[in-house]
Amino acid sequence: MEENQIKHFDDIFQYIGDFGPYQKRLYFMVILPAAISALPTLGTVFILADRLHRCKIPQLPNDTYASQGPWHDALINRSIPLSTEDGKKYDECHLYKYTNSSGNITESLQSCHSWIYDESTFQNTVSSEFDLVCDKVVYQSTASMVYMAGLLFGSILFGALADMFGRKPSLCVAISILFVSNLGLVFAPDYISFIILRFFVGISNVGTFGQCFVIGLELVGKPKRVFTGTVIEFFWCFGELLVAGIAYFLPDWRHIQIAITALVGIFLSYWILIPESLRWLFSTGKSQRANELLLKIAKVNKVKLPDNIVINLQDASSSSFFKPLGQLLTSPTMLLRTGIISLCWFVSNIGYYGLTLNSGRIGGNIYVNYVVSVAMELVAYIACLFLVDRIGRRAMFCASMLLGGISCLCTIFTVMYAPHDLSWTTVALSNIGKLGASASFAVILIFTPELYPTKIRGSALGLTNFIGKTGGVVSPYVADLSLIVHSDMKVALPLIVFGGLMIGSGLLAFTLPETLGRKLPETIEEAEAMTRNHQSESEALLPKDQEKK
Repeated sequence: MEENQIKHFDDIFQYIGDFGPYQKRLYFMVILPAAISALPTLGTVFILADRLHRCKIPQLPNDTYASQGPWHDALINRSIPLSTEDGKKYDECHLYKYTNSSGNITESLQSCHSWIYDESTFQNTVSSEFDLVCDKVVYQSTASMVYMAGLLFGSILFGALADMFGRKPSLCVAISILFVSNLGLVFAPDYISFIILRFFVGISNVGTFGQCFVIGLELVGKPKRVFTGTVIEFFWCFGELLVAGIAYFLPDWRHIQIAITALVGIFLSYWILIPESLRWLFSTGKSQRANELLLKIAKVNKVKLPDNIVINLQDASSSSFFKPLGQLLTSPTMLLRTGIISLCWFVSNIGYYGLTLNSGRIGGNIYVNYVVSVAMELVAYIACLFLVDRIGRRAMFCASMLLGGISCLCTIFTVMYAPHDLSWTTVALSNIGKLGASASFAVILIFTPELYPTKIRGSALGLTNFIGKTGGVVSPYVADLSLIVHSDMKVALPLIVFGGLMIGSGLLAFTLPETLGRKLPETIEEAEAMTRNHQSESEALLPKDQEKK
């Protein structure tokens, strides 16, 4: 009897189905924690929100931000100067100095050491509880930076753990740390303990989302990869909207943390039901476990595997993490590809997170701005769902980057020339920039794993994500340029930086090979061949006289 020999993992799906009942059930189980992963990341907008504030009047123990009557307004006017920036609101960091001898108020100013905060939107945030205002306002950016640094470190750590020990053990460790660190934040007594715990939340959160994404990608056939890769982004958006709802009804940051911890605990209760990745088991030579799982999938999907099927994947022998990663870094083709992809990740991160954080600095209601920003993401992901399999990963990524970058740069003209009543045009262009950044993020998540062989796919995704996360680390400081720089262009300055980077990244990505319609590479050689094929396709498009040159 002739054997049905399988040398490429994607060929297995012709027997078990691209997205059968087993895959659908497992996919649903892993996209739920992907939604929960959005809460700690985007919850930063509300947890660290900068509330309206002013100096507390020293001789008034029950001072409040809201007016207590004409006598209160008069006392505020006598005690606190108007802001030198616009002359329309009270100075947030100074009050008039009292003379010790007479108790009279002088015209000289002194820095205040206690503040009162507006309670119309939030009851308590980290910024107000720990007084991260005035000369400590940069601590807000630092807190965001520390969290992003956790994402950066976690991306490479859990990428390596996933390739060495498997997707499931890595996911178990990540979700456990995520639960414990979020629970610790509920009781954080000071700023230092807060940022330390947030660092561990960042490490474990990217590990949770990353493993869920890889499991979701590896359990389906090629025709369904874009669908599963994009739908998980919709659940991320659901998590973003969920945290806005939580923050609206629980306007105290510690209560928000309790809700986030409870939601993480739900997934912690059933992670044991998630099996190891079938693709990882075969690629690392764990044939017995792989065959047992393959039979289980076939049974649930109600298909019968041929009795004479033989699975003999290329490069399926087990090896250490460092050897294949060394092959990646010593291959000129793969090294160049990794550099370009890493830059694309960097710009996607700085654009996505920076524009999200910047949405709180463009005026209006913070909840409305946030929801509109999430709506832009949904539009981006819907566009990806319909276009990525039609025009290709590379074309979609480049178009998204160029659209977002040009929109951000156009804010130069709206800030300089648009009258005040047309300031909404700057907000609109910023949101189009967010749309482009969101679409590029969705595409790069699908695009990157398809450019690397199975045994180092998790490591490559982790490495490029690690480098890219440095964009997230610096994004809070770029978003805060409007607070640091005092000029007529301060509102547009962060957007100019984001726009320039996005246009450059979009142009550079044209040099990457297209992966649309191709099988996932199993070896370094197969991955390198993608570049050679891309170059051949490009040369075929040249006129004959240029081709000879």
